[in-house]
Amino acid sequence: MYAIDISDPANPVVTDSLVANTRRINDIMTTPDGKYLVHTREGASDRKNGIVLACYVNEKGWYEVRLETGGFFQVYQFNAALWEQGENPYTTLHQGGAKGIRIGYDRINTMTWICNDKDLTFLLNGQELWATTLREVHSAARHSWKAVMWYDGEFYESPACELDIYDRVGGGDGFASGLMYGLLTGEEPLASLKLGWAHGALLTTYPGDVSMARLDQVKRLAEGGSARIQR
Repeated sequence: MYAIDISDPANPVVTDSLVANTRRINDIMTTPDGKYLVHTREGASDRKNGIVLACYVNEKGWYEVRLETGGFFQVYQFNAALWEQGENPYTTLHQGGAKGIRIGYDRINTMTWICNDKDLTFLLNGQELWATTLREVHSAARHSWKAVMWYDGEFYESPACELDIYDRVGGGDGFASGLMYGLLTGEEPLASLKLGWAHGALLTTYPGDVSMARLDQVKRLAEGGSARIQR
């Protein structure tokens, strides 16, 4: 898809473009400021129809959330530099099932997609859970780290911390496992988010993507302690 400036009808100018996995686009609309775009698609290569919400961040790329008619959704980051190099520009950030979707020709679903360069939130009928870590990279060895979550109609946010990185691989997996541990053991949503945030932070202080953190270390950081390794 191409965005074309026709303010001068005699000299149309292509101002932007969007790659879409589809055989047919049924509808397309953007917000007046051009930041958000929504389109419905039919006949994708995976034979899944649905709706795509995209938000433009800057010249480096954008974020997309794709919701299929059956309720499966995926979140992607588009990297413009990779596209220019002829490589696959999409990185999968998250995927899951949208249990709250209403199926049927007379059913109405409300989708909310909020994003900027550090925060991403996807809501479906106000009930869908999607959490993400927010990492600001200052250098290979120094990152800012926090986490956010939308859960059961409420927004939760962890503290922020500065990390001295030993190995960044596995930080996201550590966050997810810590979050799930908290939810499955009956912790409150904010406490569960902090456990995920703390476990992901500690995992970046170990080599490889296998956690060596003890539960008491994770809880100590989640409750306001330090990310420094304690032996």
